[in-house]
Amino acid sequence: MRMLTSALTIAALAAPTNGAASVATIEPVVLTGEHPPGAPEGALLCCIDYGVGFNDLGQVAFTGGLEIGPGGVTLESAGVVFGPDADGNLTMLARAGEPAPGAAFGVLFGNYFRAPRLNDDGLLIFLGHAGYFGIWGTNHSGSVGLLAGAGTQPPGAPEGAIFYSLGGFPLFNDTGELAFDGSLQPGVGGVYSWNDTGIWGPDSLGNLSLIAQEGSQAPDAPPGARFDAFRFPDLNDQGDLAFLGTLRAGFGGVTVADDAGLWGPDGSGALGLLVREGDPAPGAPDGARFRDFFLYTVPDLNDAGEVAFLGLLEVGPGGVTEDDDLGI
Repeated sequence: MRMLTSALTIAALAAPTNGAASVATIEPVVLTGEHPPGAPEGALLCCIDYGVGFNDLGQVAFTGGLEIGPGGVTLESAGVVFGPDADGNLTMLARAGEPAPGAAFGVLFGNYFRAPRLNDDGLLIFLGHAGYFGIWGTNHSGSVGLLAGAGTQPPGAPEGAIFYSLGGFPLFNDTGELAFDGSLQPGVGGVYSWNDTGIWGPDSLGNLSLIAQEGSQAPDAPPGARFDAFRFPDLNDQGDLAFLGTLRAGFGGVTVADDAGLWGPDGSGALGLLVREGDPAPGAPDGARFRDFFLYTVPDLNDAGEVAFLGLLEVGPGGVTEDDDLGI
């Protein structure tokens, strides 16, 4: 919680009307050691976590902590989440020691708040802990609600299945759609160790749904090829998802030499396999082929459905050496 103790600032560009060059102005939003908006009277901000949210409206969201002592703050009530209220003004939206919306009666937020993401509509999501890890978000009235939590029924999963954990970096787009990777509790709802992870995101109607599950047939892969693991999903404002995945060796002819791939929008609105380990690398010398992406890239998906990624080439084919085996 005491990760950053300097001032939080916004850098805004002001464009003069007289034709002069634009001048960047820096304005403090909130300072440690001062009273933050919405906090109890006398309370002081002691620290700001890394990972500040900032949107096109100039609004800011962040997690941090209050100084223990002033304003009656205790160790159990120090963790805080700040973001825009219904009028767009910065305020305290959640605090440790207070009831967690959507949790059982009497369950309070703990000191864990992370990964604030603020969209251009002024809505916020964040990770929190209230006896379990969950994703909470705001609506246009500024109220906070539980969007997904450990121990709850996951959308699209078999009846009786429950979330066991949620990904550390949930995604949130400007239309208010949510995406994340997570895991299910083995032993209930037909879930076992070989099918207990997945990626959740918006379906064609924008509703949160299970997009891909470990052990299921991977789109555009050979018949019988099954997902084995997922990493680094990305979400655009059209509700499209792109993510890295691995296939289970030994199923559908998959081997350790071609078990990694990148999935994303295929141009028709469906999820498709965009590139796979062992495929020819476009633009590289003839014969060059991809060796891996799973450990080397975070895919970036734009609103046109185009994906950029970092890929590693196999040394040898096409004359590739260790000096030129990495590309975008």
